Amino acid sequence: MDIILLFLSMLLPSQSSSQKIGTIEKDRNLKVESTTISQHLKKRYTTKTIYASKIAPGYNHLNATACFTNAIKSANSGDTVVIDHVKGTNGVWFIAGRHPNWFDGKKGRDRVADNLTIIFEKGVTLRAIDRTYDDESGLDMLFRLENISGWKIMGYGARFEMDKDALPEGEYRNAIALYDCKDIVIEGLTVDGSGGDGIYIGSRHPEGFSENITLNNMVFKNHRRQGMSVLSGQNILVKNVKFNGSLGRKPMSGLDFEGGARHRFVNIMFKNVEFAHNGYTGILFALSKLNNRSVPLDVKFEGVYIFDNWKEPGILDAKYKKAALVLGMGGGASTAVQGSITFNSILIKNEKFDGIFTLRHHDSY
Repeated sequence: MDIILLFLSMLLPSQSSSQKIGTIEKDRNLKVESTTISQHLKKRYTTKTIYASKIAPGYNHLNATACFTNAIKSANSGDTVVIDHVKGTNGVWFIAGRHPNWFDGKKGRDRVADNLTIIFEKGVTLRAIDRTYDDESGLDMLFRLENISGWKIMGYGARFEMDKDALPEGEYRNAIALYDCKDIVIEGLTVDGSGGDGIYIGSRHPEGFSENITLNNMVFKNHRRQGMSVLSGQNILVKNVKFNGSLGRKPMSGLDFEGGARHRFVNIMFKNVEFAHNGYTGILFALSKLNNRSVPLDVKFEGVYIFDNWKEPGILDAKYKKAALVLGMGGGASTAVQGSITFNSILIKNEKFDGIFTLRHHDSY
């Protein structure tokens, strides 16, 4: 199947398409929906609301790790956990590394419940104690979920923060990671800084994937590697989200798709999204491991604003193509990955190099 790029609307726009593109540029300061914590609590279906600061050993303004993790691990299916803005504090919850904030839905006696609602109150910051995130095995992340189902995470007016430069090496200290998760909604958070990706979605298994994932009304900025990496996913919706300022460790893209031959990118939609000020490209499809035996691609973009990327001149080598949007090869002349990648209403501006680069065989996606 052919790749579908509806760029004619940029060159000879109809009235409706030009209005759409104008809206992308005019309204790129994304509107936050009116969902509030109080509205949720009034309508909640939960059996219990847990205020994290009250859970033993209690909130500690220097290190709140135990209080934070114990609150989530103590919850039962259907409960709401509130990471509350403790009175008389600046709202910062300092969280240590070395894996206490790795929440697993299948992990023995430390197994956490499915179907939770987790609310970060307005003014709350989940802040890494950066020097403790020194495990480069790929496990040390600020908020890691594995085998989790049915979580809704709300954080309007709340932040996740890491110092991407606190430790000189590595690229795996992600702010948020979802491995083999399903039915997850995250909304409202600003995720500022990490030693890896702002959010990573994938699997720990060669044929695994995360599915039914929604990101809404979020900002990802100042990450060391990417704003978002998708390694394997199905039924993913990303809307009203910014991916800006990825800089520090290659590829330094706003968004990166890459995975193994048996991973998948199926029914994935980005709607009203922005990719700006990244070290390399705005959007990168690094598909070299995929082939004609891989699950066909099905990725859509609607209302995309890409501008002012390529902020890191040191990345100029042959491997990294000079464009704001890079569509990589998957398979060879007779083994190309199939499927489609669709763009509708896309605006690319203020870029140093080409708008689009594609390296694909004529019979590929």
